[in-house]
Amino acid sequence: MKAIFITLAAIISTSLQAGEFKEDAHTLFLAHFNKQIGADFTKGNPEPTGGSATITAGGGGKFGEGLWAKTEPFTNKLGKPDTFYPLSYPLDGNLNLGVGTLEFWIKMDFSAAPEKATPLYYLFDIPSMQTDNKDNLIRFTVVVVGQQGKKYLHVFPGMLDGQTNKAIVVAVDWEKGEWHHIAVTWDKQEVALFVDGHPTKSMATQGGLFDGNPAYTQDLKGIFLIGGLWKSDGSQGPDGIIDELRISDVVRYTADFEPNK
Repeated sequence: MKAIFITLAAIISTSLQAGEFKEDAHTLFLAHFNKQIGADFTKGNPEPTGGSATITAGGGGKFGEGLWAKTEPFTNKLGKPDTFYPLSYPLDGNLNLGVGTLEFWIKMDFSAAPEKATPLYYLFDIPSMQTDNKDNLIRFTVVVVGQQGKKYLHVFPGMLDGQTNKAIVVAVDWEKGEWHHIAVTWDKQEVALFVDGHPTKSMATQGGLFDGNPAYTQDLKGIFLIGGLWKSDGSQGPDGIIDELRISDVVRYTADFEPNK
Protein backbone atom coordinates (compact mmCIF):
# COMPACT_ATOMS: atom_id res chain seq x y z
CA MET A 1 0.00 0.00 0.00
CA LYS A 2 2.80 2.39 0.84
CA ALA A 3 4.43 1.91 -2.58
CA ILE A 4 1.08 2.40 -4.34
CA PHE A 5 0.40 5.55 -2.32
CA ILE A 6 3.80 7.01 -3.21
CA THR A 7 3.23 6.23 -6.90
CA LEU A 8 -0.21 7.87 -6.89
CA ALA A 9 1.17 10.91 -5.08
CA ALA A 10 3.88 11.28 -7.72
CA ILE A 11 1.29 11.07 -10.52
CA ILE A 12 -0.92 13.67 -8.84
CA SER A 13 2.06 15.97 -8.29
CA THR A 14 3.10 15.69 -11.94
CA SER A 15 -0.43 16.36 -13.20
CA LEU A 16 -0.71 19.47 -11.06
CA GLN A 17 2.61 20.79 -12.30
CA ALA A 18 2.21 20.13 -16.00
CA GLY A 19 -0.39 22.77 -16.75
CA GLU A 20 -1.15 26.44 -16.36
CA PHE A 21 1.33 28.67 -14.60
CA LYS A 22 0.55 29.78 -11.06
CA GLU A 23 1.55 33.26 -9.99
CA ASP A 24 4.30 33.55 -7.39
CA ALA A 25 6.39 36.29 -5.78
CA HIS A 26 8.35 36.80 -9.01
CA THR A 27 5.38 36.99 -11.39
CA LEU A 28 4.78 40.43 -12.90
CA PHE A 29 2.29 39.55 -15.64
CA LEU A 30 0.39 36.32 -16.26
CA ALA A 31 -2.30 35.78 -18.90
CA HIS A 32 -4.02 32.39 -19.21
CA PHE A 33 -6.27 33.64 -22.04
CA ASN A 34 -9.06 31.33 -20.88
CA LYS A 35 -11.83 33.91 -20.54
CA GLN A 36 -10.31 37.31 -21.27
CA ILE A 37 -7.56 39.12 -23.15
CA GLY A 38 -6.52 40.99 -20.00
CA ALA A 39 -3.99 39.55 -17.57
CA ASP A 40 -5.24 37.18 -14.86
CA PHE A 41 -2.51 38.39 -12.51
CA THR A 42 -0.34 41.46 -12.76
CA LYS A 43 1.63 43.97 -10.73
CA GLY A 44 0.82 46.64 -13.31
CA ASN A 45 -2.26 47.38 -15.40
CA PRO A 46 -3.93 44.11 -16.53
CA GLU A 47 -5.98 45.59 -19.35
CA PRO A 48 -4.76 46.09 -22.93
CA THR A 49 -4.55 49.70 -24.07
CA GLY A 50 -5.11 48.76 -27.70
CA GLY A 51 -5.74 45.90 -30.08
CA SER A 52 -8.50 43.38 -30.66
CA ALA A 53 -8.54 39.63 -30.17
CA THR A 54 -10.77 36.63 -29.53
CA ILE A 55 -10.36 33.77 -27.08
CA THR A 56 -10.62 30.27 -28.55
CA ALA A 57 -13.49 27.93 -27.71
CA GLY A 58 -13.61 24.23 -26.95
CA GLY A 59 -10.14 23.92 -25.48
CA GLY A 60 -8.19 25.53 -28.31
CA GLY A 61 -5.25 26.60 -26.15
CA LYS A 62 -2.32 24.62 -24.84
CA PHE A 63 -4.07 24.50 -21.47
CA GLY A 64 -7.76 25.36 -21.65
CA GLU A 65 -8.31 28.22 -24.10
CA GLY A 66 -5.82 30.55 -25.82
CA LEU A 67 -5.43 33.86 -27.60
CA TRP A 68 -6.60 33.50 -31.19
CA ALA A 69 -3.99 35.56 -33.06
CA LYS A 70 -4.86 34.71 -36.63
CA THR A 71 -3.44 37.12 -39.16
CA GLU A 72 -6.15 36.77 -41.77
CA PRO A 73 -9.86 37.46 -41.03
CA PHE A 74 -11.54 34.46 -39.39
CA THR A 75 -14.85 33.33 -37.90
CA ASN A 76 -14.92 33.70 -34.11
CA LYS A 77 -16.60 31.44 -31.55
CA LEU A 78 -19.90 33.30 -32.08
CA GLY A 79 -19.81 32.47 -35.78
CA LYS A 80 -19.10 36.07 -36.77
CA PRO A 81 -16.26 37.46 -38.93
CA ASP A 82 -13.37 38.70 -36.81
CA THR A 83 -9.86 40.14 -37.19
CA PHE A 84 -6.89 40.10 -34.81
CA TYR A 85 -4.95 43.25 -34.01
CA PRO A 86 -1.84 43.09 -31.76
CA LEU A 87 -2.61 43.69 -28.10
CA SER A 88 -0.64 46.40 -26.29
CA TYR A 89 -0.18 46.57 -22.51
CA PRO A 90 1.57 49.15 -20.29
CA LEU A 91 5.19 48.35 -19.46
CA ASP A 92 5.04 49.96 -16.02
CA GLY A 93 4.84 47.26 -13.36
CA ASN A 94 4.47 44.48 -15.92
CA LEU A 95 8.10 44.09 -17.04
CA ASN A 96 11.55 44.77 -15.57
CA LEU A 97 14.12 45.69 -18.23
CA GLY A 98 17.08 44.86 -15.97
CA VAL A 99 16.27 41.25 -15.15
CA GLY A 100 13.44 38.92 -16.08
CA THR A 101 11.92 36.09 -18.06
CA LEU A 102 9.38 36.22 -20.88
CA GLU A 103 7.74 32.91 -21.79
CA PHE A 104 4.70 31.63 -23.65
CA TRP A 105 3.32 28.78 -25.75
CA ILE A 106 2.70 29.25 -29.47
CA LYS A 107 0.97 27.14 -32.13
CA MET A 108 1.40 28.52 -35.64
CA ASP A 109 -0.28 27.85 -38.98
CA PHE A 110 2.43 29.36 -41.23
CA SER A 111 -0.14 30.49 -43.75
CA ALA A 112 1.57 33.68 -44.90
CA ALA A 113 0.46 35.13 -48.19
CA PRO A 114 2.37 33.51 -51.09
CA GLU A 115 3.65 36.85 -52.33
CA LYS A 116 5.70 37.27 -49.15
CA ALA A 117 9.06 35.71 -49.97
CA THR A 118 10.24 36.15 -46.37
CA PRO A 119 7.21 36.00 -44.06
CA LEU A 120 7.74 37.53 -40.64
CA TYR A 121 5.59 36.33 -37.73
CA TYR A 122 5.93 38.81 -34.88
CA LEU A 123 5.14 37.37 -31.45
CA PHE A 124 6.23 40.00 -28.91
CA ASP A 125 7.53 43.56 -29.15
CA ILE A 126 8.82 46.40 -26.94
CA PRO A 127 9.55 49.41 -29.15
CA SER A 128 11.95 52.26 -28.47
CA MET A 129 11.60 55.43 -30.48
CA GLN A 130 15.33 55.39 -31.24
CA THR A 131 16.46 54.00 -34.61
CA ASP A 132 19.55 52.32 -36.04
CA ASN A 133 21.40 53.50 -39.14
CA LYS A 134 18.89 51.71 -41.36
CA ASP A 135 16.02 53.63 -39.77
CA ASN A 136 14.75 50.52 -37.95
CA LEU A 137 13.40 51.07 -34.45
CA ILE A 138 15.63 49.65 -31.73
CA ARG A 139 13.37 47.15 -29.97
CA PHE A 140 13.08 43.95 -27.97
CA THR A 141 11.29 41.68 -30.41
CA VAL A 142 10.59 37.95 -30.73
CA VAL A 143 9.83 36.96 -34.33
CA VAL A 144 9.72 33.82 -36.46
CA VAL A 145 11.17 34.30 -39.95
CA GLY A 146 10.48 32.05 -42.93
CA GLN A 147 13.30 31.94 -45.43
CA GLN A 148 13.83 29.58 -48.40
CA GLY A 149 11.59 26.91 -46.94
CA LYS A 150 13.21 27.04 -43.49
CA LYS A 151 12.16 28.75 -40.27
CA TYR A 152 14.23 30.76 -37.83
CA LEU A 153 13.40 32.19 -34.41
CA HIS A 154 14.91 35.65 -33.93
CA VAL A 155 15.22 37.55 -30.66
CA PHE A 156 16.26 41.20 -30.93
CA PRO A 157 17.13 42.35 -27.36
CA GLY A 158 17.25 46.06 -28.20
CA MET A 159 21.02 46.21 -28.70
CA LEU A 160 23.21 47.34 -31.57
CA ASP A 161 25.97 45.58 -33.47
CA GLY A 162 27.84 48.65 -34.60
CA GLN A 163 24.93 50.68 -35.91
CA THR A 164 22.39 47.91 -36.67
CA ASN A 165 20.17 45.72 -34.51
CA LYS A 166 21.79 42.61 -32.99
CA ALA A 167 19.83 39.36 -32.85
CA ILE A 168 19.92 35.84 -31.46
CA VAL A 169 18.98 33.56 -34.38
CA VAL A 170 18.06 29.87 -34.02
CA ALA A 171 16.80 27.51 -36.73
CA VAL A 172 13.59 25.67 -35.76
CA ASP A 173 11.92 22.71 -37.48
CA TRP A 174 8.40 23.67 -36.45
CA GLU A 175 5.41 22.47 -38.45
CA LYS A 176 1.85 23.72 -38.72
CA GLY A 177 -0.30 22.94 -35.69
CA GLU A 178 2.50 22.08 -33.26
CA TRP A 179 2.73 23.64 -29.80
CA HIS A 180 6.11 25.07 -28.84
CA HIS A 181 7.39 26.87 -25.75
CA ILE A 182 9.57 29.98 -26.02
CA ALA A 183 11.43 31.54 -23.09
CA VAL A 184 13.77 34.53 -23.11
CA THR A 185 15.74 35.40 -19.98
CA TRP A 186 17.86 38.47 -19.29
CA ASP A 187 19.99 40.05 -16.60
CA LYS A 188 22.96 42.41 -16.51
CA GLN A 189 25.26 39.76 -18.00
CA GLU A 190 23.34 38.08 -20.83
CA VAL A 191 20.13 37.54 -22.77
CA ALA A 192 19.37 33.86 -23.42
CA LEU A 193 16.83 32.01 -25.58
CA PHE A 194 15.24 28.67 -24.63
CA VAL A 195 13.12 26.65 -27.06
CA ASP A 196 10.92 23.85 -25.71
CA GLY A 197 12.89 23.85 -22.47
CA HIS A 198 16.35 23.68 -24.06
CA PRO A 199 18.95 26.47 -23.96
CA THR A 200 20.00 27.58 -27.44
CA LYS A 201 22.01 30.78 -27.85
CA SER A 202 22.78 33.77 -25.66
CA MET A 203 24.15 37.27 -26.08
CA ALA A 204 26.26 39.34 -23.69
CA THR A 205 24.72 42.50 -22.29
CA GLN A 206 25.86 45.19 -19.89
CA GLY A 207 22.51 46.07 -18.40
CA GLY A 208 19.64 43.84 -19.43
CA LEU A 209 17.34 44.58 -22.34
CA PHE A 210 18.40 47.55 -24.48
CA ASP A 211 21.84 47.07 -22.82
CA GLY A 212 20.60 49.36 -20.04
CA ASN A 213 21.29 52.27 -22.39
CA PRO A 214 19.40 55.37 -21.15
CA ALA A 215 19.20 56.73 -24.69
CA TYR A 216 16.96 53.78 -25.58
CA THR A 217 15.18 53.00 -22.30
CA GLN A 218 14.15 56.60 -21.67
CA ASP A 219 12.66 56.75 -25.14
CA LEU A 220 10.48 53.63 -24.91
CA LYS A 221 6.91 53.82 -26.14
CA GLY A 222 5.85 52.59 -22.68
CA ILE A 223 4.08 49.48 -23.94
CA PHE A 224 4.71 45.91 -24.97
CA LEU A 225 2.77 44.13 -27.71
CA ILE A 226 1.59 40.55 -27.86
CA GLY A 227 1.15 39.21 -31.36
CA GLY A 228 2.54 41.95 -33.50
CA LEU A 229 4.84 44.85 -34.15
CA TRP A 230 4.29 48.47 -33.17
CA LYS A 231 4.34 50.64 -36.31
CA SER A 232 3.80 47.50 -38.34
CA ASP A 233 5.34 47.25 -41.78
CA GLY A 234 2.51 45.01 -42.92
CA SER A 235 4.24 41.79 -41.90
CA GLN A 236 2.46 38.83 -40.39
CA GLY A 237 1.32 38.51 -36.80
CA PRO A 238 1.63 35.12 -35.06
CA ASP A 239 -0.84 33.42 -37.41
CA GLY A 240 -1.83 31.00 -34.69
CA ILE A 241 -2.67 30.71 -31.00
CA ILE A 242 -0.70 32.09 -28.03
CA ASP A 243 -1.22 30.67 -24.54
CA GLU A 244 0.13 31.02 -21.00
CA LEU A 245 2.17 34.19 -21.36
CA ARG A 246 4.14 34.97 -18.22
CA ILE A 247 6.62 37.75 -17.44
CA SER A 248 8.79 37.45 -14.33
CA ASP A 249 11.25 39.69 -12.50
CA VAL A 250 13.85 36.92 -12.17
CA VAL A 251 15.84 34.64 -14.48
CA ARG A 252 13.81 31.44 -14.14
CA TYR A 253 15.91 29.17 -16.36
CA THR A 254 19.63 28.57 -16.76
CA ALA A 255 19.63 24.97 -18.05
CA ASP A 256 17.24 22.37 -19.50
CA PHE A 257 13.76 22.43 -17.94
CA GLU A 258 10.29 21.01 -18.49
CA PRO A 259 8.01 23.84 -19.69
CA ASN A 260 5.12 24.75 -17.38
CA LYS A 261 6.43 22.85 -14.39
